[in-house]
Amino acid sequence: MRQFTRLLAKHKTRSRVANELLGDKANECRIITEISAQMPGPLAASQALWKLKAPADEVLPTLTALLSHELITIRTGALNSIAQMGKAAVSIGSNVKRLTSDDNELVRRAATVALKSITNPSAASQASTSLR
Repeated sequence: MRQFTRLLAKHKTRSRVANELLGDKANECRIITEISAQMPGPLAASQALWKLKAPADEVLPTLTALLSHELITIRTGALNSIAQMGKAAVSIGSNVKRLTSDDNELVRRAATVALKSITNPSAASQASTSLR
């Protein structure tokens, strides 16, 4: 921990510190730190694992649990991650479909895009543009 604190004081950014500590794993470290800076805990970890080519069955349990989170941003973040996974997330299609009738419009829209991505990836890329 002391080494991390010293390096953080020197470099001022988590990604540089992580690169120095991990050496040849620098690229993987960069991806993880960029993602974790944008999203909280489990969601960031799930996205990082997926970007590092982890199997879907290692990523989906966490994303499935996050679909029930109380915060809208977490639910939509999980749905966006699922949409990026496409057909690899087919096993949780029923969980995603449930959110197409969520109380929040953003969650409903993200669920619709994710569901299309799971069932028809080419249609999902067209639908995701409507979220922007």
